[in-house]
Amino acid sequence: MATIGQVLQRHELIGNLVGRELRARYKQSVLGMTWSVVTPLINTLLFTFVFNRVAAIPEPRNAAGQAIPYALFVYVGTMFWNFFAAGLSSGTDSMTSNLQLLTKVYFPREIFTLSAIAARVADLGFSFIVFVLLMASFGLTRHLIFSWTMVFAPFILLIQMVLMLGLSFLLATVNLFYRDVRFIIGLVLQVWVFLTPVNYPLSKFLSSTHHHAALTWVYLHLNPMTPLMMAYQHLILNMDTPGITLLSLWGLVAGSAALSVLVLLLGYSVFVKYEGAFAEAI
Repeated sequence: MATIGQVLQRHELIGNLVGRELRARYKQSVLGMTWSVVTPLINTLLFTFVFNRVAAIPEPRNAAGQAIPYALFVYVGTMFWNFFAAGLSSGTDSMTSNLQLLTKVYFPREIFTLSAIAARVADLGFSFIVFVLLMASFGLTRHLIFSWTMVFAPFILLIQMVLMLGLSFLLATVNLFYRDVRFIIGLVLQVWVFLTPVNYPLSKFLSSTHHHAALTWVYLHLNPMTPLMMAYQHLILNMDTPGITLLSLWGLVAGSAALSVLVLLLGYSVFVKYEGAFAEAI
């Protein structure tokens, strides 16, 4: 078990692993890191067409009563969900993709998982630049009012990264012994995204399940990504959810934060317990 100080002392190694991950991912690619922007844009167009045009889900509204362009709403959710899904996938493979280094001179094994998630922060950064451009465009053309509260979004991102790190420690450990995990998590993420208000407003789900209180409770309290998505939408898009007060929202976010910390403690304890057997699993 490495201390935080020991991990921080290896910051140069973390930087090298992040750089290697980015170079390997976009090696011999014509568009390079532009793919980190192209992917969420294509997903945004697809889900806007499916949910807004085909399913006829109306545009959500902000606190000022203005209609939020559905594409902008979807892009915000997609941007943070893609970071979550890609980070979790990379975190799951963080040990198996560094098998040669695992058998060499010892250094904190936590570095592999940390660097895998850190490499995805670069993708999120590029996606956010595009969001700023979209926000400026819609702000000018549709006179949308955005809130200064978006400066607090990094605190929600921190909670999300705690959750990602905890799950990654757990999944990376299990995946080292059972390589099926990487395939299972891919399927889970495909289902999970539709159980989270990423591409549709939470109000749509609540209106469809108002006769099923237990299902609504599970959706809001046992899926830690639901309150985080709601918080992003509120802080960045100035968007409120009918039936969910601000006090309720931040209570749900606090619950998500607590659950994320528990997941981190569980994931890291499993990681530490089996760390000594990593070499045997190779």
